Amino acid sequence: MVRFVIQFVIDQAVIAKRLSEEKAETGFTVSMPEISRQDFTTLINGTPQLTTALIIAEENNWISKKTAAKMFAFVIGQLGFEIKVEKELKRAKMGLSARDYEDYLKAFVTRLHGEMKVKKPSQQ
Repeated sequence: MVRFVIQFVIDQAVIAKRLSEEKAETGFTVSMPEISRQDFTTLINGTPQLTTALIIAEENNWISKKTAAKMFAFVIGQLGFEIKVEKELKRAKMGLSARDYEDYLKAFVTRLHGEMKVKKPSQQ
């Protein structure tokens, strides 16, 4: 999303002749700062509420299971963990019930909490 907005701004600058096409073609890099311990804690603590909200939204057909999985994966991705949405959805189709899925997410959050407590201050 950030890249899309920046590209739009660059395109508008070229159209307005405030930036040359040559300079615009050199590209740009989006760099995110490392996540702080406070941010990490906030994301971890918010994960159960996110999980509940996504389950409710999906059960009410406000969003699809795939969208819910992508949203969850995005937030967890901010913590440095990669969730392969397509793989997880396939696994879910193979037999995990909604309750099993909820238990899986709760276990995942519990594991994240445990890893956060185990990290030494020098690893932050």
